[in-house]
Amino acid sequence: MTDLQIIVVVVAWVISAILFFCFEWRNEAVNKERQRVITVLYQRELQEVKSREGYTGQYAEYNSVSYGEMLYKFWKPVGSYFKHIQ
Repeated sequence: MTDLQIIVVVVAWVISAILFFCFEWRNEAVNKERQRVITVLYQRELQEVKSREGYTGQYAEYNSVSYGEMLYKFWKPVGSYFKHIQ
């Protein structure tokens, strides 16, 4: 291999490593946000059961956005998918 080929391979490897770590960071952020939403919805359901209001089925909101959609649309902030659930 020539020096130029070695440099190209090393640069490609470095870029791949950077993209991999960015993808892993986004994956962790999506997981944390979805866990937060599940916790909030669970607490709301417990309050509804205790107050005897009945089950309103708020998990439909949660299932309206898939994990893959949140993960691969990297231009959209993770917190914007469930902004209305506080």
